[in-house]
Amino acid sequence: MATPVFTSTAPFGNQRRPKSIDSDPEIDIVGGSHSKTVCGNEEVDSSFNPIPGDNQSEKSSMANCQMNDTSADPPFDQPFDVIFGADVVYELSHVNLIRGVVERLLRKPSYEPGSPPAYFHLIMPLRPTHADEANSVDMAFPRAEDVHLKGAGENEVLAIVKTETYARSAGVGRADEVQYVHYCVGWV
Repeated sequence: MATPVFTSTAPFGNQRRPKSIDSDPEIDIVGGSHSKTVCGNEEVDSSFNPIPGDNQSEKSSMANCQMNDTSADPPFDQPFDVIFGADVVYELSHVNLIRGVVERLLRKPSYEPGSPPAYFHLIMPLRPTHADEANSVDMAFPRAEDVHLKGAGENEVLAIVKTETYARSAGVGRADEVQYVHYCVGWV
């Protein structure tokens, strides 16, 4: 069974299998979005961001942009080991949508006991004008240490396992993006 990797493509276009992992036939990269606007951009952006030597016949695939909750078509019929989201929370409601997708697609420890943990990596800029959106992540996902203290019992809870904050490098990114935060979310 291939190990799918879900990448958020907004706003940089269709993410395809880069050369650095071409040698591993067991990895699939699936890019997609729920937004029709972003979906249209993915097609345009991928024509501007080709990967040299990329073979479109490889086992990479582009997910249907409008994922249906009842759909179990491959690759969404199996849980994912890694999910990435970059700059995808820019409205308060987005974090709840993202949480729903991650809850549905991130592999739980009970699905494959003894396997390494599966993680959702969320990276977002910390903008002064989007403080509520940044805080919404902490509201949607509890901290792992809080879950352990409360003793969630046998239930698997999706929680923030680790948080890292990075300063913006001079000349990189938008001027209002002073810092970036990386949330590592997993089942505890």
